[in-house]
Amino acid sequence: MNRAEDLTSLTHKAEQGDTDAMLRLARVYYQGDHSDEARFFEWTRQAAEAGDTGAMFNLALAYFNGTGTESDAGKFFDWTLAGAKAGDATAMYNLALAYDRGTGTEPDLGQCFEWTRKAAAAGHAGAMFNLALAYSKGKGTAPDRKAYAKWTRRAAEASDPDAMFNLALSYAEGDERSRDDAEYFEWTLKAAQAGHAGAMFNLGQAFYHGRGTYADMSAYLEWTQKAAQAGHMGAMFNLSLAYRNGTGTIADDQAYFEWTRRAARAGHARAMFNLALAYEEGIGTHPDTARYFEWTHKAAHTGHPRAMFNLALAYEKGEGTRRDLSHYFKWTRKAAEAGHTPAMANLALAYQKGEGTVPDAASFFTWIHKAAEAGDGQAMMSLALAYDEGKGTRQDVGKFLAWTRRAAEAGEPRAMFNLAMAYWSGTGLAADAPRYFEWTRKAAGAGDTRAKFNLALAYEDGKGVEKDTGKYLEWLLSAAQDGEPVAMFNAALCYQDGIGTDKDPDCYLAWMRRGAESGYVDAMYLTALAYQKGRDGQDDEEQFQAWITRAADAGHRQALIVATLARLKSRSILDTAQCRALSGALHSLLVVVRGIKNDHIVESAPAGVVHFAPWSMLESMLPCDGDGATMANHVRLYHTAYCTDAWEGRRLTEIDDDDALLLGSFLGDTAAADDGPESDYAVYQASFSLVCDGPATMRATADGEQPVRLVAPLSAFDQQRARSRPLDPVRRPILPGPLVDKSRADGTLYRVKYEDAEVRESLVRLRDPLAAIGLVSDAVAEPEGIYRLVRLLVSELLHLYQYQERRQEQEARLLVNLPISSPLIHMDDNDPGRLYARSPDLLFTGYGTRILVPPNCRDAAAAMLNLKHRLARHGLLSSTALGTGE
Repeated sequence: MNRAEDLTSLTHKAEQGDTDAMLRLARVYYQGDHSDEARFFEWTRQAAEAGDTGAMFNLALAYFNGTGTESDAGKFFDWTLAGAKAGDATAMYNLALAYDRGTGTEPDLGQCFEWTRKAAAAGHAGAMFNLALAYSKGKGTAPDRKAYAKWTRRAAEASDPDAMFNLALSYAEGDERSRDDAEYFEWTLKAAQAGHAGAMFNLGQAFYHGRGTYADMSAYLEWTQKAAQAGHMGAMFNLSLAYRNGTGTIADDQAYFEWTRRAARAGHARAMFNLALAYEEGIGTHPDTARYFEWTHKAAHTGHPRAMFNLALAYEKGEGTRRDLSHYFKWTRKAAEAGHTPAMANLALAYQKGEGTVPDAASFFTWIHKAAEAGDGQAMMSLALAYDEGKGTRQDVGKFLAWTRRAAEAGEPRAMFNLAMAYWSGTGLAADAPRYFEWTRKAAGAGDTRAKFNLALAYEDGKGVEKDTGKYLEWLLSAAQDGEPVAMFNAALCYQDGIGTDKDPDCYLAWMRRGAESGYVDAMYLTALAYQKGRDGQDDEEQFQAWITRAADAGHRQALIVATLARLKSRSILDTAQCRALSGALHSLLVVVRGIKNDHIVESAPAGVVHFAPWSMLESMLPCDGDGATMANHVRLYHTAYCTDAWEGRRLTEIDDDDALLLGSFLGDTAAADDGPESDYAVYQASFSLVCDGPATMRATADGEQPVRLVAPLSAFDQQRARSRPLDPVRRPILPGPLVDKSRADGTLYRVKYEDAEVRESLVRLRDPLAAIGLVSDAVAEPEGIYRLVRLLVSELLHLYQYQERRQEQEARLLVNLPISSPLIHMDDNDPGRLYARSPDLLFTGYGTRILVPPNCRDAAAAMLNLKHRLARHGLLSSTALGTGE
């Protein structure tokens, strides 16, 4: 409006029918100092009714937005139609949208397409792009890719940002021959410069990857930041990563946190996950476990697999929330079902252990198999062991080896070790020393401590490699530094004997003591002797007494001899010469006893080894339900005081023989008061039979109950360890599992002998050392301590002989002689309780275990059903045979 022309004059002209004045007056009332929506509406209406096309368009918008009047979709449609018919391109465009959305009229895709086509023909850029989309989707017309391409280009050339963006994407499609990175970059740049947020984001990516242009991290950061500020969620996330990694800028943890939070709040799942980690680790903010849990929870609900997995772990550990194993199981399963490999492995373990669910061996096998197939090395290892032990599937040595090999090739150290041991023992394949060495070397290089020790032995023995004492010591020391007591012991002996190095008494004592402090009993004994002999001619009585006592208390027989003689000497019961004589004789006795015991070791048991247990004791041998799904697959060795056989342990002394009298002279009742450690020792034993259908041997069990028969393969027992000589370097490779289980008794099974000739043969072997001991003890005023020590050394032998009339039992026994203070001793639930020790794991360690229920026992069918349920829940039914036995 001309400044000279006042509002009154303009109003007068409009009232006289001047359409231009009406329009100008409407503009005056639309905004500015004279803003008045009602008057704006009124003059716009009059101009529209006077036939002005622009006024028709503005009047339609006033009805749509309710500007100066009530909102009225019908009148919006009518005036939009009028404007479109009058040739207004924008009105045509809006009319098409009204037909598309059903605004003021019924939806009509045909009319939508027709008016979009007219608006596009009239030059409306937005209509051109919508027409292209209609041809692409077949909306109101038949799909037409060529027409889509034509109108997309025309819209882009008309500067429509969405069209520019889509045209750019069309150049990015296809293979290297059909796509055009230069055109893609050009149109992306135009769309970005026109304000298209997606194009800004893509332009940043083009600069990052050098697509259609040179790589430029500064330009990448610039356009990513613009897209982020325009609200592009993916750009916010990428900008956060740029600040985290220092891409195109200096690293800035606070900026990383801020943009991660903005992207997370905008709904970006990965940003939610990263924000949770930022709160967990304190990146750009203070650590906050509650916020960590909150954002992990939000990310998990978007379906983010790693967030689901982390949420499960949060519930397991009680991190930011209360501990809840049911939720741990729920989210672990969701993550696993979403394809997260570690979650698959954890879900398998949850089914195995009953964490948040009931134990389910079949589901354990299913999920550990999926995790293994997905490439998880530890899962491959667990799957291999499942095939080895028959957990949730049938035992299959071939598949055990196949998955062990796959896990080994995937870099799993335990699998490398197991594969090496398969080549060492010839399990499922031919024994192969070079391959044993190769896989042992790989496992050792991957950090497996047992493999390091075995590799040392390979260099010592020349097992698959040339002997090399230097390498032998090198790998011993590596295993010793990892904390392996046996390696410490062997390394100490190297320094003593100058094997692979010069002799070094200081290093000998240092490593021997470390082995002792790690619980290796032979090392305790030799440490004590080192302090007794002293260094530089100076002994250390305090250290000697401390270590010899620890070794003796741990059951080391030689230590017990030394400790007893030292005590008797300190009390002036023995002099130096007597101590020396007794030491030689007692050590000779110990060697003879060990030799006799070795002759009793069971060499074969084709039908398996049978243990008879009453129902009341069976519970301690079966898998347990509940958290952790404990495997109670051991038998109990009971104190021989509970044995109901009055003749137990008397066979060696009851035969008519002078040697029996000699032995008996040491075994008489010598209950004199004495505080020596050997006075509190007692034998614990478990009885077995080597014939499945022989008479039940009910040693140390309750009378009057029909026994259940548990049959285990001989391979479940350790029939080799007992043959090794004490105090020598350990030269047998460490097998899977601990070399010595400190919580269990010895697992060597000894055969009981019955014939008089066998008894006499053993007595003859005992004669010389016993006679030598007798010469000294006869000259001692108080020989009771010597007698007790002899009784302790031979006590296990007493329980390895029975009378001839019981030979049909073909009995075998686990034996252990323990002090009353031993941590291996437990008390059962009887009233009063009975003392026992646990055997190593014997049952359910693989194929071969059988359980035979007496056919005429009470509730035999129910008992069988209960057994099946317990075994099935733990994946043991396929590897355990159930039946009935006479």
